This record gives sequence, structure tokens and C-alpha cells, in this order.
Amino acid sequence: MPFGDSQPRPLTLEDLHGFPDDGIRREIIDGEVLTWTSPDPIHQIIVTRFSRAMDEFAERRDLGFVLVSPVDVELSTHNILKPDLLFVAAHRSEIIREASISGSPDIVVEVVSPATRRVDLIRKSAQYLGSGVEEYWIVDIYAQSVFVRRHHQGAHRTVESTRGRVDSRIFLDFAFDHKRVFGVAPQLVIERYLNA
Repeated sequence: MPFGDSQPRPLTLEDLHGFPDDGIRREIIDGEVLTWTSPDPIHQIIVTRFSRAMDEFAERRDLGFVLVSPVDVELSTHNILKPDLLFVAAHRSEIIREASISGSPDIVVEVVSPATRRVDLIRKSAQYLGSGVEEYWIVDIYAQSVFVRRHHQGAHRTVESTRGRVDSRIFLDFAFDHKRVFGVAPQLVIERYLNA
């Protein structure tokens, strides 16, 4: 569960790097630090399998770079997030710096879990799309589906994938093995997520 510490001033990337290396995942949204417990094994298996599909797709087409968390993404001075996955197009590789991604990736992917669901769907969605991320993919273990949020005529539009095919304007014709990615989440685990 995230919690915000009361801060005397909005925090920055420098502040984030000043925290102890204690294994706690920290992100900054609107200058406020959010802390998270380690993700559970089901979450990580899905992240690994989905990242493999994205990376193979990008590499075959020489599109750019797929990165897996933890990687700091500095959207602005007071908004530094660590998405589960991200994609930076080859022609924008200059935003990949030594210590962080400096700017908005082309695609950001979050695998929602009970602890992060509200923040992922509301606060992070607003930050990602408001900072210039072209597509925000939400991998939803509840629905066993992928939802793509993107800009559409001045608003944000959400499109659901159809069993393994993602409606992306950047990863055209991207498909993944739906059963392989979501099949790791047996009914008991899904029920646990739904009851959290």
C-alpha cells in the first residue's frame, strides 16, 4: 500500500536518489514520495512474459528499446515514476540517460495489482498522458486484458485489447500469447486480487 510522507517541499530526482538503498520502491508524483512493497510473484511473472513479447516485437522491427523496472522516468522536476515496462523509439534514444529516462517514453506499461490499482488508473494515468507519453498500456490481471489509453481529439481514450492483440498506433499489429501471459494467474490468485 502506498503512503505519502509529509514533505516540507516538493521532492525531485536528486531527493529520490538520496534515499537509502533499502529495497523499497519509491516514486515521486507532484513532489510527494510514494512507497511500495515488493511486487508479488504473479505480478513479476506477468511483467517478465509481457516484456519478452514486447522486446522481441521491437527488436524484430528495429523499433527501439524496451526497458523493465526499476528505471527512473523523469517526466518533470517533481514527477519521477518507475513504470513496470517502457518503450523508447529508436529515433528518441537521446532521452535514455545514464541515471534515468529524461522525458516521456513513447509507451509506458503498468501491470495493475491491488496495492497499485488506484494510483495506476488515476494518478499515474494523468501524469503519463499529461507529460506527453503517447500510449499508456494497463495490463489488468483482473480482466486478463490490456487497455490502451492515448490522446484522442483533445481527450484521453481507452481501448481494450482483444485476447492478445493490442490496439497500438506505435506497435502496429502487436500480438502476444494471451494464455501464456495470463495463464500463470490461476483462479485462486484472481479471486485474491478481486477480493483485495
